[in-house]
Order: sequence, then structure tokens, then C-alpha cells
Amino acid sequence: MSIALEESQKKLSPEDLVIFEQQYHLHLPEDFVKFYLNYNGGYLPESDENNPYLLGGFLPIKYGRVPIEEHYKDLTEEFSELKGLLPFAYDDGGNLFLLSTRQSDFANVYIWLMDETELDFVSESFSSFLNELGNI
Repeated sequence: MSIALEESQKKLSPEDLVIFEQQYHLHLPEDFVKFYLNYNGGYLPESDENNPYLLGGFLPIKYGRVPIEEHYKDLTEEFSELKGLLPFAYDDGGNLFLLSTRQSDFANVYIWLMDETELDFVSESFSSFLNELGNI
């Protein structure tokens, strides 16, 4: 997996992620934590023509205009069944990619189709999701 993002927000510390987990009562997969310690949100370089998910960008934690925390709060207030599914990225159509922190499907990645209010499976792990992007 070789992926690089542009325009990441302020770098996170391991303590920032521990606080985030505690605040939202979530346990984050290790591959997600490692990624967010390197990149706190951002965009794929524009030179990447082949984007299998039509990914618009990754959401930052703690920093930026609309961090993950705000997306998670808004999403779970409107759709309580999405509790434990953490929005981390969005596609060009405004749909959200969600990472499961639930025990039943831990680390699975889904896409929340906003217009259809439908949840679709994407991959078995955050690493698998990134590998698909890294093959571009």
C-alpha cells in the first residue's frame, strides 16, 4: 500500500487518538490509528486518475472546518442505527465512508449512501480499503 495525501490537517499525537476513543466510547483498529498518525485527513493527489471509490477526501480528527467528530455527531443523531460507525472519508457524491468500531463487524468499511439512506459493505478492513486506493 502506497498512498499519500495532500493538505492534511495538523498532525495528531497518540494521546489525541486515545482521548478521541475515550470521548466517543470507541475502539479504533490499529491500521486506522497508524494512518491517522501519518495523515490527519486530506486528499489524494490530483494526478491520481484512477480512483475506484470516487473518493473526494479523508476527514480530519479534531482539526479542520468539519472534523470527524461533527460528522459522527450529526450522523448518529439523525440515524441512531449508525452508532459505532465512524465517518472517515467521503466520495464525490457526498456519501460517507464509515469504519465499524462495533464488536459484531469490527473494522469493516461501509459506505452510507445519503440519498438512499442505505448502508453498503465496501471492504473487510481499513487496510483493504487503502490497498484498493494504493493500487491506483
